[in-house]
Amino acid sequence: MPSHSPDKYFRLLYTAAFVTAMTHGDDDSVLDAGCAEGYLSDYIPNPIIGIDLSSKPARGPSIHAALPDLPFRSKHFSVAVSIDVLEHIPAEARSNAVDELTRCARTGIVLSFPIDTPLNRLRESALNRIETLLRGRPDPFLEEHLKFGLVDPEPILRQLKSDFKYVRFYPCFHSDLWFLISLVEASLSILPTPQVIIDAIRILYNTLSSSDICRDPTYRLIVAASDLPLPETVPAARVPSPDLDLDAIIRGFRDAFAQQSDLTQYASHLEQQLTDRSAEIDVLKTEAARVTDALTASRNEIESITQSHDDIRKAYAGLEESYRDLTTHHHLLAEELTVRNAYASDLQTDLDAKGGHIDALTEQCKNLSNEIARKNSEMNRLQDYIRDHQIEIQRKLRHIELVTGECRRLEGRIAHLEKLRQDFIRQIVRLRHQRAEADRTITRLQKDQLEALPPFSPPTTAESPES
Repeated sequence: MPSHSPDKYFRLLYTAAFVTAMTHGDDDSVLDAGCAEGYLSDYIPNPIIGIDLSSKPARGPSIHAALPDLPFRSKHFSVAVSIDVLEHIPAEARSNAVDELTRCARTGIVLSFPIDTPLNRLRESALNRIETLLRGRPDPFLEEHLKFGLVDPEPILRQLKSDFKYVRFYPCFHSDLWFLISLVEASLSILPTPQVIIDAIRILYNTLSSSDICRDPTYRLIVAASDLPLPETVPAARVPSPDLDLDAIIRGFRDAFAQQSDLTQYASHLEQQLTDRSAEIDVLKTEAARVTDALTASRNEIESITQSHDDIRKAYAGLEESYRDLTTHHHLLAEELTVRNAYASDLQTDLDAKGGHIDALTEQCKNLSNEIARKNSEMNRLQDYIRDHQIEIQRKLRHIELVTGECRRLEGRIAHLEKLRQDFIRQIVRLRHQRAEADRTITRLQKDQLEALPPFSPPTTAESPES
């Protein structure tokens, strides 16, 4: 039987009564989550499947598993039971654990757990310190209570009310009585053979804790949830209370102390324990002095860090002010950049328009230059044919002079635009096709002009070469 659980049998009696109220017969299966040694099988005849992480053998079938992960299909058991398990798992996993028990049960579930109150936390912490002083090591069960925290019943009750039609909770086990008996039991544990006295105290405790006057303030809460109607209180017939045999208690005390045949040896044992505890206290005092010095140094360091923090805060305030100034300047620059971008966009549009006009002028000048070149070539070829046609030649010469003057004027403009021509080479390439078309047109014009001239007659032999 674990230490600090003098109400263990009373818990099992209550649980057995609730399971009997929920089941229809002895054949309904029961899941005992956290079965430990499987003591529940001593109180109900139903087939029980237990799960536990303990390596101790259970009294019935058991599986190595733990909440909130149950390796069973839904509605596999008639009733699911969890006795003092929720306080041994993390608080954030308790809701999932209750959901898993609800999933595996067809009729209902029974939960038992110590409730989270300041009084219960204080007494468990004190009892664990006493256990450490008496035995030299903390109690593993109380250590887990302190690690994961006791159970807050309100979320559990709300969760069960959403899953079941009937939910009943039964406060039991007076906190003062539990602490007193647990304290006596822990104190007696330093005796070589204290079991007889401990058993007698448990009989007394279980008898007293069956009374209603021992339920407030409460150390433990038992909760039953089912779709079947549940009794408001536990039927007295289903919770047998052990008889209080004072003679057995007295005999137990006499037998226990009678086994202490050598009181000197027992006193030496206590003195040795006292010496060990004194040595531990001296070590703790030395450690406390070292910790005090470390705290003083830490306090000085904290003051220095605080001063540095104030300086850093002032510097940070200055940086914030500079950042605000920079932000304002950045906004002004952004606005100016927006205006400049708009102006640049307008300039680009104007430049594009003028570039198109320059392209048109360049193309026109190129065409005129090509035409002048072709005319000059034509004039050179026709010089031998215009000697006999002075009037026509003079007319043509005047025309040529006009054209030549225009060409010289255009050549001046062409020389001015020569630099721009380098930027428009690619566009001039596209104009070569137009040049070929113009060549064909000029050829046609030359042909027409040749056809318009009078037939050519060779010079007579009487004329001199100069003529």
